[in-house]
Amino acid sequence: MTGKQIQQHRKRLQVTAALIFNKDRVLITSRYGGTRWEFPGGKLEPGETLEDCIIREIEEELEIEVSVTRPFLSVDYEDDESSLTLHTFICKIISGQPSNPVGEVYAWARVRELGQFDFLPADRPVVRALFSGSHSYSKLAEEKK
Repeated sequence: MTGKQIQQHRKRLQVTAALIFNKDRVLITSRYGGTRWEFPGGKLEPGETLEDCIIREIEEELEIEVSVTRPFLSVDYEDDESSLTLHTFICKIISGQPSNPVGEVYAWARVRELGQFDFLPADRPVVRALFSGSHSYSKLAEEKK
């Protein structure tokens, strides 16, 4: 089998990520000691909805309860090692303050400064969409109060 054929037979993972805003800042995390960044979230489990997945993952990773406001952007990503669809959602903290029980590093980053962080490849289109001006993050952060 060629590399292309292997990629075609590989199961595409479904992954969720939360965009959690605090005014002009968004919550980002790193499992890599602050060298590679991503939006918090994780893999969809069997029988789970995308919304249930993001709520569960954020509770596990950051010990906060969130509600899903709305979908933001879905990104298909493939490389030699993985094939996934990243589904991002605008989320709002219902209770708690972020912590790092599973060793995640987290930061509140200004949206306009996200380009200073080395994001994982699947997250980069989300960063570009936030920069594009087609999405007002101040409106996103204030939606569904």
